Amino acid sequence: MSKSPGAGMYPPVAKLNLAADPRKMRRIIAEDPEWSLTVVPLLSNLCLQCIVRNFEEKPILEELLPRHKDYVLERLSPSLPLQVTANLISDDGYWKRCCKQRWGLCDVSSYGHSWKRMFFERHLENIIELFIPDATDPKTVLGMVPLCRNYVKRLDISQLLPPIKEPQKSEDDDNSDSASDMGMDGPSMDHFDFGILLDKLSHLEEFHVVYRVKGCGMNFEWNLFEFTFRDCESLAKALKSCKTLRVLRIHQSKVDDEKCRQLVNNLLDHPSLRELNLSHNLIGDRGARAIGKLLNRSKLESLTVYDNNIRGPGAQAIAYALAKNSSLLSLNLRLNRLGDEGGQAIAQALLKNRTLKWLHLGGNEMTEPTATVLSQVLVQNNTLRSINLSCNRLGMDGGKVLEEGMCHNSSVVECDIRLTEVGQESDYCISQTPLHLATYLSLSLVVRGLVESGASLELQDQEGNTPLHVACEQGRAKCATEMTRDVSPSELGSVLETQNWRGLTCLHLATVNRQHCLMKLLMKKGADLNIQEGTSGKTALHLAVELHDAFSVTLLLNKGADMDTPMFNGCTPLHLAVGRQDAAIANLLCQSGADKMLRNMEDETALDLADGNDDILALFPFDDIQIQGRSVVGGPF
Repeated sequence: MSKSPGAGMYPPVAKLNLAADPRKMRRIIAEDPEWSLTVVPLLSNLCLQCIVRNFEEKPILEELLPRHKDYVLERLSPSLPLQVTANLISDDGYWKRCCKQRWGLCDVSSYGHSWKRMFFERHLENIIELFIPDATDPKTVLGMVPLCRNYVKRLDISQLLPPIKEPQKSEDDDNSDSASDMGMDGPSMDHFDFGILLDKLSHLEEFHVVYRVKGCGMNFEWNLFEFTFRDCESLAKALKSCKTLRVLRIHQSKVDDEKCRQLVNNLLDHPSLRELNLSHNLIGDRGARAIGKLLNRSKLESLTVYDNNIRGPGAQAIAYALAKNSSLLSLNLRLNRLGDEGGQAIAQALLKNRTLKWLHLGGNEMTEPTATVLSQVLVQNNTLRSINLSCNRLGMDGGKVLEEGMCHNSSVVECDIRLTEVGQESDYCISQTPLHLATYLSLSLVVRGLVESGASLELQDQEGNTPLHVACEQGRAKCATEMTRDVSPSELGSVLETQNWRGLTCLHLATVNRQHCLMKLLMKKGADLNIQEGTSGKTALHLAVELHDAFSVTLLLNKGADMDTPMFNGCTPLHLAVGRQDAAIANLLCQSGADKMLRNMEDETALDLADGNDDILALFPFDDIQIQGRSVVGGPF
């Protein structure tokens, strides 16, 4: 029996069950953006897929056309070696996928909206935080330098691991105890040496570090939180070599006077350092004297040393430097032990200093003598913008002198005197900014000067009122005009929507106080006519109706106020007008098109509240036509 040519040359073809794959039974797969009717893929796509599969061995990217490059980047694995991708791929979409795969929760806004920068900064931080001295090869860190040095601008090191060394076995316990008593109690606890890294990061601007171990749990030992002298020495030299560093933060690391002096000696005359934060440490007066020396041998703009052990002599050293300083803008000394000796010294320095804008002296055991000198500062210093004296026992007399000083000040926009025992009256007066006080006293020219010098319209006093609230409540139309003269409606938006602690906006206050000129000004500046106050949901129109103020009602209606906005209980302005038997305002609302059939939370229409008033009933013709107890006036037939 003859066989046909070619028979037996090919294996039998298995029968395909098309129904097994639902996709093959459909002509269009709309939910798949990559689906195509083309049965045979394009040759170019096959080539690009080959490039993707072999990218690690042969990275081809720059030679491709832009659309082909996008195709490849979308399909590259985020697990490719950094030696291949670091300096080749700049596409943020690829690095976004890398970040999402590795960390999940990512806030790129903290990294200048650069996913690549975020990836390399966090990657390098992880390597350093898991580095174990004498166990981890330094090449693990150094090998990353060529890959990440162009992208790392900030390092935030949240832990540093100590070396792991087995304690030496002693022949008898007595010898071990004696050795421990002599201080020979174990191996060195020095941490990662930043000297091998910082000078190689040519774009590093911020460096934050904490010498501690996170999550040690039941393995807690005090030596896990030690910042050794050799750590300090190596860190100081590393910081000196990093010429691009602008922000340095070493906190919660037990930095004492000796270590502080060591650090400062290496930061003197640093070309770019602008911000120094040594908070939550053990710095005393000797360390403070070193910091004072640094102030005038650097270009520091911000100094933060809160929660340390600085007392009067240390504060005097800082004050001496502050009096001669011309670059520092912010000084935070809260939670130290300055006392009146240090507080008065800082205040005396501010009588000469003309650059400092923000001062925090909270929680420093200061009393009335310091408040007296600070009162002089408020009178003479026209640079200071914010001062915080909270948690000091200034007393009633201290409050009085500060109140007097604030009356003569035209630059401070915030003075925090919470928990200072100054008395309620002084607390109220001082908590108001100069702009509040000038508005209250109707000093329109002073208001103009304060606004031109940068006074904020958004700051609220202890009742939640902004300066514009005060103007509307007190009827200071000229002050409000000066306050808003050169401010666009878009910039005023947040101020106009701000509610005080009673839930009232500026328009609400102007309406309640029948300040028609101010109402017109606020409307011109773009105030929301329908915003509801926070307690019962009334709009300005509700408030005007309650006051029987027909002029305000007409003004609001002409400007387009919504007549049918309900309060939290469902009552519209028409409900209020009828309920108060105000036929004139009810007539205004009806003529303007108010919906007469709206019901409040108790299922009442405005007509149900008329209570037999003929003038009001006349506004509701055919009110006796009802079906199943409901009026059909205005309803569909």
